[in-house]
Amino acid sequence: MMTKPYQTIQRSVGRIIFASRMLCLGVMLVFAAIASADVVTLVNGDRITGVVVKKEKDVLKFKTSYAGEIKIQWSQVSRLEMDEPAKVILKDQSVVQAIAISKGDPDVLKQADKEAAVTLATGQVDMIKPKPWDLGLAGKFTGRINFAMKLESRPEQTDEIDAEIEIQYRRGKNRYKFRGQLDYDKKFEEVSKRDWIVIPKYDRFFTDKTYGSVWYAASQEKFQGLNLRQTVGPSIGYQFFEGKPTALTSEIGMVFVDEDYIDSEDDSYYGIAWQLKFEQDLFNARLQFYHNNFFILNGERTSKMLWRSWTGFRVPITHGVIGSIEYEIDYDSEPPRREFKNDNTLRVKLGYEW
Repeated sequence: MMTKPYQTIQRSVGRIIFASRMLCLGVMLVFAAIASADVVTLVNGDRITGVVVKKEKDVLKFKTSYAGEIKIQWSQVSRLEMDEPAKVILKDQSVVQAIAISKGDPDVLKQADKEAAVTLATGQVDMIKPKPWDLGLAGKFTGRINFAMKLESRPEQTDEIDAEIEIQYRRGKNRYKFRGQLDYDKKFEEVSKRDWIVIPKYDRFFTDKTYGSVWYAASQEKFQGLNLRQTVGPSIGYQFFEGKPTALTSEIGMVFVDEDYIDSEDDSYYGIAWQLKFEQDLFNARLQFYHNNFFILNGERTSKMLWRSWTGFRVPITHGVIGSIEYEIDYDSEPPRREFKNDNTLRVKLGYEW
């Protein structure tokens, strides 16, 4: 029969053996995680381990265990080694499976299923780990919805709430957009403003940056004498920059405008339309500046022009929730009611984007 001290020693030894096994297993898991990590070597010789999230345009998104997801300028990367083969889209839109990329002159790409490395002209890697919609296999759906408190430039208007929505769907070379905005104000329990605008739009990309568009816009400013303004036309656009940290797009085209006024003579004309969209991340994406404008010049009577712009700052709050402050200018050089050519609005908005 075992004595009590012997049993105590036996239990202690058993615990030590169990703890040693758990420690060895933990060490093995740690080394396995390190061994399976992707490695980025920078031009200054620094090495960063983690997991490649995606390389798009000139930014490599890389997730580390100690700093979360970081963004590395592609120009600062000397070599990228991936633990598992990943899809890579080249500038000529061909898709390969790569295990390593060495940048130089020329670049060198090691394919997962071939012995010899492939030499590429410098800058030929367009995207690493593309999403299904980047490959044209599925669509990418994004959008933003906002509700706002606003301060009008005209003192007789009562401050109320307005709403807007922007939706975009991109699949391959096709992009569909929709923008809508509603202003609905009351003064002494009576409606004093009921303005709205809707703009559906279709883009077809010819190259990475150039595209053609067909779009339609309908708007109403009931209490300013405009019952309905319809605008339709083709345009050609150029995407200078897309995504983060800079997005810049410009379009120009011919339009047909039809205006139905409440108590003035209706008008219709052909004109030239110009659109600009600019977004710039600031302070490491903690703040974003944006400016969108929409301009139409009457091709038959150049004294007639329309200008609408939205300029502001957005602040990401949490989980897609955003706050922003925006200044809108709505200008008509020949309004149906001559009192006001400008309708300027300052908004403080709270919204959600996805």
